[in-house]
Amino acid sequence: MLDYLRRRGLDKRRLPERFLVLPELPLGPTGKVCAATLARLAEAGGAGDAGGPR
Repeated sequence: MLDYLRRRGLDKRRLPERFLVLPELPLGPTGKVCAATLARLAEAGGAGDAGGPR
């Protein structure tokens, strides 16, 4: 994905800092995406980390 974005001319500063591939998004009790869990996964490197830091 990051290579695709670079080839499309996206400015380096606009690329995501991390790109995690997850089997599914973590959901909270209300059914919304749990941003806190996503942040924790990003800090830990995530189970499916694909790219890591730029």
